[in-house]
Amino acid sequence: MKNLIKGHILLKNEGQAFTELAIFGSILLFCVAMLIQYGLEANYQQQVQMEAFRKAQKIAFYKDGPGSSTSLVIIKDKPIPDPRDQWGYAERYPIMGSGNVVWNTNLQAEYVKSFSETPKAKDLPTMYFEVDQANKPQEASAIVPGEAKEDKVFGFHTATFKRINCPPEITVVFEDPERTNPEKTEYIEVKVKVEDIKVMRIEGGFGEEVEAVISTDLIMYPYFIYKGMKRRISDADVDGDGKLEQIIAANQLKQLLYVDAHDSVYKNDPGIIEPASPAHIIDTDYTSIAAGDKIDGVELKPEHRQGMLSDFDKTIQHRGSQIVRTEAAGDVTSATKLDVTQTVVHKIRLNNANGVPIEVPAQFTINKGDLYNWK
Repeated sequence: MKNLIKGHILLKNEGQAFTELAIFGSILLFCVAMLIQYGLEANYQQQVQMEAFRKAQKIAFYKDGPGSSTSLVIIKDKPIPDPRDQWGYAERYPIMGSGNVVWNTNLQAEYVKSFSETPKAKDLPTMYFEVDQANKPQEASAIVPGEAKEDKVFGFHTATFKRINCPPEITVVFEDPERTNPEKTEYIEVKVKVEDIKVMRIEGGFGEEVEAVISTDLIMYPYFIYKGMKRRISDADVDGDGKLEQIIAANQLKQLLYVDAHDSVYKNDPGIIEPASPAHIIDTDYTSIAAGDKIDGVELKPEHRQGMLSDFDKTIQHRGSQIVRTEAAGDVTSATKLDVTQTVVHKIRLNNANGVPIEVPAQFTINKGDLYNWK
């Protein structure tokens, strides 16, 4: 009897030890898996961030306009293992990096060398994207400049070039860092009549290899006299939409060449130079929205935001995936047979020619043969 009791106690103790070991082992494996997940995410994030900066730098290098600035967003859907998944299948999660680069030794350079010259489309303000492995959206309009062209990189313009006769009156805004104006603000807003606007040739703004055919082809800059001082007109509301445009050149006839980055670019405007028909464009007024923001008296909501959206659609479909357990001659084995696809769809919201927001999908599908491709 004593031997039976001892054997029962010993068996009970062993059972408790195995239970404790199983629990502790499960917790240990879960902690290790979490460390692997966090480590992979940090490693992926650093790699994408560095790649975004390098590619943005390369694109900016091949731009010609002043500032030669580039904004690039890269998204890579990377596989991250999940210890809770019964199939041992690593789902893909988006890792995002962005780069904003300015490459130019002369930030005051001119877009054109003569007033009649057509500015280059690659010098338009543009938001570039790269969604790794995704199909390039058909709506993508911007061209990656010169030798920096990448098959995966695409973009959407955020402005357009226009050329018009100076209207009878424009609203000019210029800096006043000493706050000498009655409102004590850093900027002064002044309404200027066309007869008060004068033009002056830009020194060095006309290349030696390019000469004007007529005097009105010379690049000038518009200015007016404010309290006895010349004030160059570079930021002004030219088209009366209540928003500032960037004037980049003028001629002796007071015609203006400017960059329009606001809602009027979507309309059928004969003054548009480039792109000729901006069918799809991102309005920078809607790229970031904070609580209480309003445009034209309308309160902005998350669905108004344009650019790359943070939400995405992910669909995982198993077609006969199974775990097969085999027992033979006392040996038990199991094998996982995967037949699964995973589709990830990212969204970019922009405006069409009528100013109506649309969502452009960028999607890719991971097939069975690429399930364990960790690149």
